[in-house]
Amino acid sequence: MSASLVSEILGVDPRRPWPGVARDVAAAEVGIAELAAGRSALILCGVSDAWPDAEQSFDVVVAPLGLLTAASDLTQHVRRLGELVRPGGVLVTEELAPPGDLTFIEPIVVDTSTVVLSAVTATAGHYRLSHIRFTDQSRSVRTCKLRPRRAEEIDGVLAAGFTLVGRWADWKGGSAEGAPWHVAVYQSCW
Repeated sequence: MSASLVSEILGVDPRRPWPGVARDVAAAEVGIAELAAGRSALILCGVSDAWPDAEQSFDVVVAPLGLLTAASDLTQHVRRLGELVRPGGVLVTEELAPPGDLTFIEPIVVDTSTVVLSAVTATAGHYRLSHIRFTDQSRSVRTCKLRPRRAEEIDGVLAAGFTLVGRWADWKGGSAEGAPWHVAVYQSCW
């Protein structure tokens, strides 16, 4: 999988951070504010090099959609996340669920000189992502395959330092059963 391709497709628009996944930004902001409730909160970007040093820790750490799904080394990412969460604090993740069968195309960029489309086909438990860029002079296509980690795998790695509080389909608290992505809250035991 090309990490740069995934990063180009993910996180472009917080309302639609993954092609085909609508995210209620207002509900997320309310949910994060309720979790923070006067405590220190950190909303991470998808690039771990831009995260604060481990000397800083927070009561609430929010990982971006797909961070753990796209992580090449899940244990390393969880260790790094654990360093940012104070003992007793919470880690909030938004992760893709293994897909059913679906296909969709969404525009990522449309301006006077460039059009970028994201095409996603989901079958047999994985996503096939294509990033199609059209300019006045050229056309390019880059493709990768992404297999989301199962919630049980993420929970298993996080169990070394966190306890699962709950998992929901979205920030409004719907059932996670059958949802294409989910929000999970873990409390630090460290």
